[in-house]
Amino acid sequence: MEKLRSQHAASHREEAESHRRTDDGTLMLTHGGSRLTINGMARESAPEAEYAALYHHFAALIAKGESDVDRTPLRLVADAFLRCRRRDTDPFDD
Repeated sequence: MEKLRSQHAASHREEAESHRRTDDGTLMLTHGGSRLTINGMARESAPEAEYAALYHHFAALIAKGESDVDRTPLRLVADAFLRCRRRDTDPFDD
């Protein structure tokens, strides 16, 4: 299982890279957007805290038996489906 996780993490990092060339040079975002390099020079980045805080929040919710879900978007979509009518039309292509 550990080997599978390592392979997934490696492929995820590769997918999350972004390279942009401009008239002023090259910008690269790597490691899921957490590392910025401009013209080959690494820029200082903040310590990674996003996931630790998120997992801490999840653990606290689980310990309390609570959830943190905004149901409003789901309710809006459900209401739209209850009120709408389907009307077939000619296909179109962009």
